[in-house]
Amino acid sequence: MVPAAILTCGKAYPILIMSPIAFVVSLACSLLAQTASSQPGDRDEDASPPVPARPAALIPGLEEPYIDGTFGFSIQPPPGWQVVPMRKQDKNELVLLRLVQILPDGRFSEISVRQTSLPQRQPMNDLLKQRASELELQFSNAKIHSQQVQPIAGRPGGSLTASYWRENREHLRVEALVDAGRRQCIRLIWVGPLELRADSEAMFARVVASFQLLRDQVTEQELRAALQAGQGWMESLTAKKLHAALLEDELLRITHSGKTIGFIRVQQVAEPFEKREGVRVRERGWTFEPDGRIRRIQNSTFLSDDLKYERWRTSITTLVPRRSDAPQTLEVVLEEGLRTDRYLLSNQCYDILAPAVENPSLTLPKTFLPRALVRMMPRLVDDPAKKQRLGFTYFDHRKADLVLRVVDFHGPVDSIPEGAVVTGSSRVFQIDEREGLASNPSELFVDDKGRTVLARVGKLTLTPTTAKEMEEMFLSRVTAAESAMTELEAQANEAMQGRFGRKP
Repeated sequence: MVPAAILTCGKAYPILIMSPIAFVVSLACSLLAQTASSQPGDRDEDASPPVPARPAALIPGLEEPYIDGTFGFSIQPPPGWQVVPMRKQDKNELVLLRLVQILPDGRFSEISVRQTSLPQRQPMNDLLKQRASELELQFSNAKIHSQQVQPIAGRPGGSLTASYWRENREHLRVEALVDAGRRQCIRLIWVGPLELRADSEAMFARVVASFQLLRDQVTEQELRAALQAGQGWMESLTAKKLHAALLEDELLRITHSGKTIGFIRVQQVAEPFEKREGVRVRERGWTFEPDGRIRRIQNSTFLSDDLKYERWRTSITTLVPRRSDAPQTLEVVLEEGLRTDRYLLSNQCYDILAPAVENPSLTLPKTFLPRALVRMMPRLVDDPAKKQRLGFTYFDHRKADLVLRVVDFHGPVDSIPEGAVVTGSSRVFQIDEREGLASNPSELFVDDKGRTVLARVGKLTLTPTTAKEMEEMFLSRVTAAESAMTELEAQANEAMQGRFGRKP
């Protein structure tokens, strides 16, 4: 047996991770049924076509692309920058993404991706002049250094460089504007210290060069049909089906670029909660990443038999290694949700020294997918050999809003994929899921019992493993990491008690 320190859910952090396939891909996309200002832009019929979801060439020296499948773009972050997906209305535009770098002196550089709707089509030169005037009004001391019309992502575009004083410091602001379609404009904005202008402009130029608009992989008509099919599938589920699909124990190896970096254990049980009969999914895992970070991933989610009540709690604790200019620290993600029928309350916290942020309550559509069903879906479909597409809406804490996911059941594969761990002569079935309409699918392969034999996206894969093997590889490292995390958590608790005059 693997010791409890590795594979049992901790008392302090019962949490939520996702299904094997959702674990390897971020489900970051918004519902199509939002306000016009937050809708993905329609493409002009005579415009240069967007590229496929899988870019043909990457810009060297940058990270792997971040793909937003709903708003149809990809971008490569600078190395080491924090990626913060979001959907935040800021005046007349929607902030879709923030890329953040914390500098040694505590200041930061930031790249944001924003979408705005224009009252009418305008030549790019006029848009640049308008932006320059707006900046001069926004910052009384703004200085416009340059304006240039240039294609970006195969579309009409332009760039603008400015500087301004704020809080006794001079800041650099570089904007790239992209005509994304009918009266839709995407802006990429760099803000950082002016004294770093040369390096900042060079890096921003590479990030802008990596920006691509993506072709929809699912048409809107197909999406509507998928959402209808997904709703029908959920309405067909019964308590008997739910309990029959429970998978007692599943242990998966996590591999990155061919190297084992951790594991995740999934347990599903019938368990009452607050006088409701239902099922509970518990997950706990660890990753030891190439940059030295160690993550403890935990989850607990409950779903009632009638699918009308669910509750989840997610925790991801990251031990950040000591550097020459910074001590060892903890980063914490805490996410909680409570759904009663079609009403959802939720909160999240992304700072160990900050209180949780309560989200506005949401009224959910009938296509809303409970978290437990995400994990149990391969064993809940009546016929895994049947090809079908199911669409759902889902809650994303990072965006504090509903998102879209599309699941494709492809039936049995002709040949077992490389790396799959299959027991006996079982057939293997492929299930893909994607973010929104334009992203690449992540791939899940299961046997005829619905157990994972391989999950993969990009350089990350999950495959079945044994408790003995994971104990031999990770027991001592998990024990040491638990000790360090406990010490840092105690320090954070003391700091919070001093700050707020109470225990956290």
